[in-house]
Amino acid sequence: TRGECPMLATMGDVTYLATQSMAVFGTVDFGESWSTVLPAQANGKVLMQLQVDETSAQAGREANTLLLVTRNIVYQMKPRMKKQVPLKFLAPALVSIVLPESSPDHPINVVATHRGPGEDSSTFISRTRCPTSKECGDTSNDNVLTSHDITEHTWNT
Repeated sequence: TRGECPMLATMGDVTYLATQSMAVFGTVDFGESWSTVLPAQANGKVLMQLQVDETSAQAGREANTLLLVTRNIVYQMKPRMKKQVPLKFLAPALVSIVLPESSPDHPINVVATHRGPGEDSSTFISRTRCPTSKECGDTSNDNVLTSHDITEHTWNT
């Protein structure tokens, strides 16, 4: 999901809602009650995308990781439920994915993950080489980074 409104992603039995301040909430009862997964972050980063990291689904297991994407950083977060009634989560850690050439002047456009058998799982990140879309209508020089290693990302362009 991408945008200025709250973003939703479903992973397993939990639907997650994230705000631009990177606050994340979870529900298992279709939104009747919400529990805090991650409190709003005071780092000044604005959340642009929330999605399930499909590469975290390995060896027959369901995906267990969310990606939180800001203008320049992709964070991984593994929410863990403490108990279902009432719904409570253990405090998750935000882990940033280290990207090559991570210049603040090259914002992230798109992040996508693909789950395939074994080594066929991939993470794709598109970064523009222009500071703003107004300054660059031509995206032919954008970087598209691809990683097939889900534990230690090794990027190809």
